[in-house]
Amino acid sequence: CDRDALVLVVEPDGPACHLGTQSCFEYPVWQSDEKEDFTYEGLYALLEGRKANLPEGSYTTYLFQKGTDKILKKIGEECTEVIIAGKAEDKAETVYEIADLCYHVMVLMVQQGIRPEDIYRELASRHVIDHKVKQEKMTCPPPGASSRPGGGRPPGGVWPQLRAKCPVVPYCGKMV
Repeated sequence: CDRDALVLVVEPDGPACHLGTQSCFEYPVWQSDEKEDFTYEGLYALLEGRKANLPEGSYTTYLFQKGTDKILKKIGEECTEVIIAGKAEDKAETVYEIADLCYHVMVLMVQQGIRPEDIYRELASRHVIDHKVKQEKMTCPPPGASSRPGGGRPPGGVWPQLRAKCPVVPYCGKMV
């Protein structure tokens, strides 16, 4: 985490570790039961284990012990770092910071009992919504209300970008 380690990939001629093993990295921190590849589900399971067992010396334990406010603060910091790296158009740094952000968001998910399946389901529900309809879903006004600056209804009573009965807000029901 301090970026003070150097990892070299080599073809060893015998044991490379003082313990007589091929590598000093013989024991992975985490490995999926189903396969050796990384998965979000596997990371989530690891984080659940950290919350349940609170192993001493774990950064994740520290976050859980400090609580939601600390986790949210870290998410805010990571968001800022993603923005800075993205603005600099530094792909490697952006990937690094997005990974940090994903980790901290997953810690929040575990803290609040939000499962990866909950996120998958939400994303799947958005998959079929047209971009403009999605925007209107969040802003379609109730009958008689206005979403225009300064109030008032738009010319002809038509809300921008929609030409059908409002399908997304149950109480709306007006032609837009």
